[in-house]
Amino acid sequence: MSPHIFIFTALPSEAKGLIADLNLKRWQGSQVYGLFVNATYCLTVTGMGKAAMAAGMGYTFGTFPKVVNPVIVNVGIAGHDHLALGTVLAAQKIIDMDSRRCFYPQLVCSVPLETEIIASVSTPETAYQQPYVYEMEAAAFYETALSFSSAELVQVVKVISDNSASSVEKITPQWVTALMIPALGSIRAMIDALSALRGQLPAGEPIAYQRVTERWKFTVSQKSQLKKLLWRFQVLSDQSLPEDFETGSFLLRWLEQEVDQLAVKTTLL
Repeated sequence: MSPHIFIFTALPSEAKGLIADLNLKRWQGSQVYGLFVNATYCLTVTGMGKAAMAAGMGYTFGTFPKVVNPVIVNVGIAGHDHLALGTVLAAQKIIDMDSRRCFYPQLVCSVPLETEIIASVSTPETAYQQPYVYEMEAAAFYETALSFSSAELVQVVKVISDNSASSVEKITPQWVTALMIPALGSIRAMIDALSALRGQLPAGEPIAYQRVTERWKFTVSQKSQLKKLLWRFQVLSDQSLPEDFETGSFLLRWLEQEVDQLAVKTTLL
């Protein structure tokens, strides 16, 4: 069994509806995390917080290490000052409120979801001081996911569970499970859009990978970086790869700048 769509939730109550909707069964090979799988999907319940999310993702992709360009989605609850309970949204920007690092998910596919700025905090937010969507895992999720797939196939989907009129203290596991049920259609729409995008990528290595590695020398870590950048360039651009670089390092730097610019242009369309 080798699923290619990976979903990560912090809480069992966030996962319960998806497990039933996707007809997932508990993976008996895991004694550490709750993994629920079928031939297409793997859902992991990691526990709350950034460290737990990163560790659960590492364990999951260690269990299924050979998947090329998996779809990776974080699903969970979040709070906002005034958005209505049950609102489903995707991330346009993620801020780690501890380190102040920012990440910019790339929505290059069309999905029927509004996007908001998501702020990852270490403790539940009750004051909603900024116009952000507050939660506890997205920053670690996104940064970790980029080690395992192309950025275009990674996204965060949150469901508003608390706001200034309905405190986070009122949240119970049973209520979260019920809250997630109406959101399943939107979550599936996001996953389906990312899966369709993945289908546009040819199997195996990026088109230019073999030619590039034969022409320039790369370290093992540079080859891993090169492969990810070439996948992104292939998705975002219909242009051929230039060949007037003196070294492989110059090529890598050019690719980093180019895919970032292309991603911004695509997001603004």
